[in-house]
Amino acid sequence: MKQRSLILLSVLFFTSFSALIYKLVWSRKLSFIFGTTALAVSAVLAVFMAGLAFDKCDKPGLSQIK
Repeated sequence: MKQRSLILLSVLFFTSFSALIYKLVWSRKLSFIFGTTALAVSAVLAVFMAGLAFDKCDKPGLSQIK
């Protein structure tokens, strides 16, 4: 059971890390459109947070794994 928790934790860590890398890439790409302003960063951050929220709505029972 402990090994399963460790595997789940490592998978969650790496998927979160890859999402952060994608956020940085999109921030760089949108800086060409919006410029390096707070608008570009806030647009990418809003979409990133919305994606996390939609993912959580898709899997409501995941936070109650024991």
